[in-house]
Amino acid sequence: MKFASIVDPRYNPAEFSDYHLILSHVLIKDKFYRDYYVALDGGHTVVLDNGTVENGDPQPELLLDMAKYASGTNARLIVVAPDHLNNCEGTLKATGEFFQSLRDNLGYEIMVVPQGKDSEEWIRCLRLLREMGNFEFVGIPRVCEEFLGGRQLLYQAAKNLGFTGLFHLLGIQHNLSEIDWAIDKWDVAGVDSSLPIRAASIGMPAKDIRDLRLVPDREDYLEEWEPTVKQNIKECCEYVSGRP
Repeated sequence: MKFASIVDPRYNPAEFSDYHLILSHVLIKDKFYRDYYVALDGGHTVVLDNGTVENGDPQPELLLDMAKYASGTNARLIVVAPDHLNNCEGTLKATGEFFQSLRDNLGYEIMVVPQGKDSEEWIRCLRLLREMGNFEFVGIPRVCEEFLGGRQLLYQAAKNLGFTGLFHLLGIQHNLSEIDWAIDKWDVAGVDSSLPIRAASIGMPAKDIRDLRLVPDREDYLEEWEPTVKQNIKECCEYVSGRP
């Protein structure tokens, strides 16, 4: 499994990982951010998120415009289909409309993100999404750690439904240890988080954070934080890959 750092690219996360998650609404408005990720070579994988958590809206019009990005990068690109947090029906509608808008020869892979108020609804959502179209990835949101059994239960449920593709864990809810179960799973491609910079903002190593929900959101760049943020990125990458 690989770690994708949600940090300002001036911290140079590609120095430590070839796996990245980027935000569509930032990609559109920030040229430096866009140029950094477009310049990555074919050895890198980029997950293009839809901005649901940050904006409360998956902004499908931005995702549909990503052909411009796909044509400009050599990295492997995975586009996250529109979803609505904790809302199965809204997600089914948004993702269904997204599938209807697609054309052949996309140039990228698709990740769906099932949603629901509990594990039963999440599993139902995934089952119905599988009937709508083809996709290579299933994303499991960090809030699902609050469900009975957490994301590990949903991962197994997806496999029981016959999904044979790859998984991505969308965010860290509490701390790094919550994803210990996934480290040796070949089909869990990665996890993303702003943990490295948020831990640095309160002067703690990322691995010592016990509940990330209590740490303020930070994604900005401060030169004096750079050594600590980079060290945190390095340690997170090593942790999720199973290295000491």
